[in-house]
Amino acid sequence: MTKQADIQILFGSGDIKAVYKKALAEKSVDFICLASNYDDVLGSWFDDTYSPKLYGEVNTREILPDTAENRAYAEKKDALKNKVVFTKRTRSETDVICGADWVALISYSPGNPLAVVIEEKELVKALKTQFEEEWETLSS
Repeated sequence: MTKQADIQILFGSGDIKAVYKKALAEKSVDFICLASNYDDVLGSWFDDTYSPKLYGEVNTREILPDTAENRAYAEKKDALKNKVVFTKRTRSETDVICGADWVALISYSPGNPLAVVIEEKELVKALKTQFEEEWETLSS
């Protein structure tokens, strides 16, 4: 007997927006944001609609590329509620979102944007552990 893991692959900007909206229902959420072409996939939705709700309602931790733009962006956030650390990692057109019991991998690949939503316990545990380890390394 084969048990199917709780994994969904969602395609297009509408499904990607739905995944980000799922994060709004969380008390806290963690992000690794390495993408730069949000506007190409989501238009102005991310900055105009989503971010004001996220940063007004949800505690966040974000790992961002170490750029002048991202440092200026982080300065505008409530440092107690919306924590940021910076990585020297190479940019890729991807984001990772870690909710309480789910993780999403978002690809902003031009022409084929998609989200992989993982709710399988062991995979979620492993991915969240990796986030925690990277967060601790970059925070120290």
